[in-house]
Amino acid sequence: MANLPISSLPNVLPSGVTPNDLLVIVNYDTVLGDTKNITALDLKTYINSGQTQLYEVGSGSDSTQRIGVNGNASGQYSVVSGGFNNTSDGSSSSIVGGTNNFSYGFASIIGGGRGNTTNCDYSFIGGGRGNTSSGYSSIIGGGFNNESSGSYSTVSGGDSNTSSGCNSFVGGGASNTSNDNISFIGGGCLNTIDSIITTQSGYYVYGSTIGGGSCNTISSYSGYYDMYGNTIAGGTCNTTLSSEYNGQTIGGGRNNTTNERSSTVGGGQFNSSIAGSSTISGGLCNAATGGSSTISGGRFNTSIGNCSTVGGGYCNTSIGGHSTVGGGLTNKSIGLYSTIGGGQQNTSSCYSSTVSGGRRNTSSGNYSTVGGGQFNSSIAGSSTISGGRCNTSINGCSAILGGQCNTAQHDCSFIVGSGIFSTAAKTLHINCLNIKDLPNETTIGLPLGTIFYNSTTCNLCVCL
Repeated sequence: MANLPISSLPNVLPSGVTPNDLLVIVNYDTVLGDTKNITALDLKTYINSGQTQLYEVGSGSDSTQRIGVNGNASGQYSVVSGGFNNTSDGSSSSIVGGTNNFSYGFASIIGGGRGNTTNCDYSFIGGGRGNTSSGYSSIIGGGFNNESSGSYSTVSGGDSNTSSGCNSFVGGGASNTSNDNISFIGGGCLNTIDSIITTQSGYYVYGSTIGGGSCNTISSYSGYYDMYGNTIAGGTCNTTLSSEYNGQTIGGGRNNTTNERSSTVGGGQFNSSIAGSSTISGGLCNAATGGSSTISGGRFNTSIGNCSTVGGGYCNTSIGGHSTVGGGLTNKSIGLYSTIGGGQQNTSSCYSSTVSGGRRNTSSGNYSTVGGGQFNSSIAGSSTISGGRCNTSINGCSAILGGQCNTAQHDCSFIVGSGIFSTAAKTLHINCLNIKDLPNETTIGLPLGTIFYNSTTCNLCVCL
């Protein structure tokens, strides 16, 4: 029996068919739940009732297309179920609805929407507009002008997103690009995961993640090692730049940069963690350039030495290996294992030297210490200035308790007072001495050299 347009029924019937003849509609009836037998006279009324849908053979071998939807099932075993001006050209491909959609890949599917295209085998587009799924088993959930071109790649939605790496993913947002294998962009806008893989190396870049934000970039260059696990959680204009390394992390913030293995920036702005295992927790314009170095926060701080630390403050520099600046202003910890607790314009420049705080103090001898004050200098090894002003400890193991303008220039010399220059080694130098609660002459067993008070003569005496 020839195919007839619905508009011709029941006025025109095929030759030999009468209005009372029964026709079997080979289509599952949604109301009765079985195949419906109707007369040719009732066929038009039955179709218009919406109880069933009629299909005809498409131009492809064993293809099926719904009558009256202006579709073209041109691929073998292809199906066009509904919509307008849809073309299912791939073998076993399907288009459920929508308009101006094209399904070219084997077993590819378009659920609906407008102007969508599946180009590769087992590719899928759920809906939206102007989307292209061109990778093997690639998926686009919806949205506008998205492209999923990598094998097993996915774009869930959004606008103008691209997922081109194998197993790459873009969750949504706008103008995001996920090009590395197993790379992930959750959302945001203008975020990019992009790698340059040298053909001679044979190594791969994979597993990078951008959670969201805007204008963030993970860019990798593969030379001699696989690179993986680089992460930007969010923020804006943050960048990880890999060169044969992995495990970099930026938590958020703005204009932050990492470019070595396991380097981290937690947040803040314009921070750069550019040495292996270096960390910047936050702050502004900080730079961690030494391996395993740390900057906790502050502004314009620099951690240069390996395993060096700056806790915070402003314009502080930790240069020596394992050196530390706790905070303050324009302090420099230069020596290996040297420490500055805080203050301003202090310098700790030798091995295990320490300035606890104060202003413009210098600890430049090995194991030397300045506790605080200002303009103090502990120069010799193991020398100490507890505080005061303008004090200088020149020789080894010397100490100045405090005061001002004192100079300990002999080994193991000690100064308590002001304006004193040491005159001998192993000597206590003092301006005035007020001794109280001395033992008297009746005390038994005083060690040699003990000063005691003779109440009879009213003199101070030394036990010899």
